[in-house]
Amino acid sequence: MCIVFLGENLAHLLGFAYVNEKRARIARRFPDDLHSGAVAANRIEFADKGKPGYTPQKGHDDAAKKNAIAQSVFSGIDSLDINGYVVESAKSAVVLFTGKVTWSLGLAKEKDANDVWTGRYVPASLVDDSILSSAICKAGTKPSAIIRVSWI
Repeated sequence: MCIVFLGENLAHLLGFAYVNEKRARIARRFPDDLHSGAVAANRIEFADKGKPGYTPQKGHDDAAKKNAIAQSVFSGIDSLDINGYVVESAKSAVVLFTGKVTWSLGLAKEKDANDVWTGRYVPASLVDDSILSSAICKAGTKPSAIIRVSWI
């Protein structure tokens, strides 16, 4: 199984939307602007802004949780094979989840310009819930242990 970390998904995984002056999302620019130090505070919004039940405090709390999880995930991605699993998703927005007992990374199928699956998966969701919980792991499926992680 191949998982590709696309830079354009980074802001979403961290709980943010990266926007231009007209408030249109420009997620593809986020990693480069972050790396170059060009991220302006007025270009960052909480990802769930405008959705039912959203409050600024909830947006703040959700982003803070995602950032804490992201530090754990991305600093230990090379060791994901230790106590890591892949399960079929119990959520319709993602196909699979990978993770550990403290966090889960939802994976969607990467599609090309013609809407054809490339055979790779991309991170689509980052949650602070166990990979083995009923909210994450589809009922009746067995977790598959991750035995090796490699960078290509």
